[in-house]
Formats: sequence, structure tokens, C-alpha cells
Amino acid sequence: MEGIKLWYLRSLLHRTPTPETSLEHLVKNIRAVEQLCSDCYDDESNLSSDQFVEVMVVDGCFIVEFMLKTERRECVTDSVTENLWIRSPLISDLFLLKNQLPWRLVLECLFQLIKENTCNESVGKYTSLSELTHKIMEFALLAI
Repeated sequence: MEGIKLWYLRSLLHRTPTPETSLEHLVKNIRAVEQLCSDCYDDESNLSSDQFVEVMVVDGCFIVEFMLKTERRECVTDSVTENLWIRSPLISDLFLLKNQLPWRLVLECLFQLIKENTCNESVGKYTSLSELTHKIMEFALLAI
């Protein structure tokens, strides 16, 4: 799964190539809220500060790009979104409490950085990640 997450990260960065959507800029923004993110978790992590931020950025970008690909039905060359047997459990898994990233601190932050700095119509038509998530949930329910 880590390879797929990195593939999606590259895809998201390629989707919106501006200085404000560079990997360095995304990391900088998540690092700014690192302590708040860390406070969202009960257990002590063995991750270093850099590793923790990396997990937040990679997993957050994976989720945002997965939702964008799913919403646009970019299924032709994507084995994750084209296969219902992968996509449906993945969508369900994303919404499990134990798997959630801090929504506003990480996911909405990454989405807004990408949205504000791109003219990509698939990103720009949503005012928030919540709106996109609602659309994805409708799609997921129809696919079941």
C-alpha cells in the first residue's frame, strides 16, 4: 500500500504543479500544525517528528487524490479506483475512526492548498473537502 500512496502523492503533485503545491510547501504547512495533529492521538508514537509529518502528508495526499480520482471516475489506468473490490473496501476503511487523520488540520489543509493554487476544474468545483466527501459517499453507496 505504501507504493500506491506514493504513486497517488506524485499524481496529486503533478495535477497541481505550482510552488504553493510543491511537496516542500505541503510539508511546511503540515509541520506548522504538527503538535496539534500529534495531540489528536492517544497513544505515544515511536515516530520521529519528520516521520510523523511524512505520514500526515503522504496519507493526506493519498486520501485527497483518491477522492478526486474517484469523483472524476479516472478509472482507465488506475487499478485502485477501477476495481470495485478494491475501491469499496478502501472507501469504507478511510472512514474508520482508527484510520482517520485530523480532518481540518491535515486533510482540509492539504485540499485547500491544492484548491487555492490550481485552476484544475475537478478540484475547483468543490468549496471544501466535506463537499467532495459527500459526493464520494453518494458514489460509494450507488456502487454497492
